[in-house]
Amino acid sequence: MKAVKKKISIFLMTLMLASTFSANVTKADVIESKNTFAYEEIMPYAAVCPRCGGRITSSTVWGSWISSGTVTCTHGHAWGTDLKQYRTGIKTTKCLNCNAGNTANVKETRTICHGYDN
Repeated sequence: MKAVKKKISIFLMTLMLASTFSANVTKADVIESKNTFAYEEIMPYAAVCPRCGGRITSSTVWGSWISSGTVTCTHGHAWGTDLKQYRTGIKTTKCLNCNAGNTANVKETRTICHGYDN
């Protein structure tokens, strides 16, 4: 019986020793796992109210786009101009718990390509 236990122990020790050599971990693997972990942390989905700790929601009501002029095409086309536009809006934030909130004027710009090559 002792001989069988000894053979099983030697077999298991050999198996464990062999398994340590089969798991090759490189520096790149460690760096990759660290970068992956950074993305797996808990990320908040809502802002927190400084007054009560509740969730803050926000919404923006935008006005119409207004043309503010033209510029030479910035997209690499030989001919034509790009149309510059802007619009203003009102951004409203509100706490879902205590109803605290505010409004702010916001502005957004865009460029519409009207360039062409031939």
